[in-house]
Amino acid sequence: MERVLGELFPSSKNTLILPKTMFRQRLLALVAGYEDMNDHESLCDDPGFMTVVGTERIAGSSNLCQFENAFDRVGIDTLNQTLLKAFANVAQQLKLLPNYRKKKNRCLFLDVDSTYIELYGNQEQKSYNGHYEMSCLAPVLCYLHGYPIAVFGATGTKDARKVLEHQFKRLIRRLEEFFLDYIIVLRGDAGFNSKFLIDTCDVCGIKYVTGLSPNKKAESIKVKSAKAKRVKRYTDAGSSSRLIGKLDYQAKSWSSKRRVVARKQYLYGATQGDLRLIQTTIVQMTGRSHTGFSGERSAISNEKLYESRANMERWIGEFKSECFSARASATKFTTNCYRMILSMYCQLVSYEDRPSVQNARPEKFR
Repeated sequence: MERVLGELFPSSKNTLILPKTMFRQRLLALVAGYEDMNDHESLCDDPGFMTVVGTERIAGSSNLCQFENAFDRVGIDTLNQTLLKAFANVAQQLKLLPNYRKKKNRCLFLDVDSTYIELYGNQEQKSYNGHYEMSCLAPVLCYLHGYPIAVFGATGTKDARKVLEHQFKRLIRRLEEFFLDYIIVLRGDAGFNSKFLIDTCDVCGIKYVTGLSPNKKAESIKVKSAKAKRVKRYTDAGSSSRLIGKLDYQAKSWSSKRRVVARKQYLYGATQGDLRLIQTTIVQMTGRSHTGFSGERSAISNEKLYESRANMERWIGEFKSECFSARASATKFTTNCYRMILSMYCQLVSYEDRPSVQNARPEKFR
């Protein structure tokens, strides 16, 4: 991080406060709950905070604004890459990732999703999103095994799938550089089910679990090996019935068969169920020579495979509320992107101290 900031801000552009100090200052302030830039005017007189930052002098709000506004798109992309490297170093030191005796039998889950950051002023790249019904930014967030590793800023009308497609190959190369002995599994909803992403996964040896939009053909097929259970609903209906099983379904555009898991949910008193589908290259088997073998993931049931994708909304909620990324108040688009990266760092730093995140961490299969 120090080297990257030094390259982005050479000494001729530096103020009395070093770039690494201003970055550390903003990050630690977010972790401590100081979300506003004006808070740093009072933090300048706090000896305890300056001791934690590791300096006798910290920047005021005006210097911090100048520092954040100096980032361009190249600087944002470079800084975004340091997030994955920082996590890789921490994961190695603290042993955060699952450890199995046999190589290539360990899975890491790359969860991706987009969210909205509502805008109220005259910010750059501001646009109206019809789905969210507001003017916003729509960044794409990436989590590796529950830990934040990247955030790609985008306008409100930008297709999240296109944003990820533009960055996906580079992201996979960086993941393989740091986590060579792991099987990477991409997880996302139906919005990320594109031919480019699927073909890239097949070429790079990446497994995937993505949503699949229901159609008339899929609705007419009977769900096999289904297990039913009662699900609590905090609505007037009170409860509903859920069926999770598999479908013998193959689209015409698929070059080979894929494992399709179906979930049908029936509201109380309803005769027609709500159908949701996921597709995956993970097959349920024990033979290690099979191309679809995915380590411990090949041994789990359809129900666990479907419900394992349920934590992304919780991580996004933390990113926006507890890490203050929802306040994109800067005029420049790149400055707002920088603040999103700061929020990701804040989430990574404070991860271990949050019980809610510990419960959301993906389960380990032996």
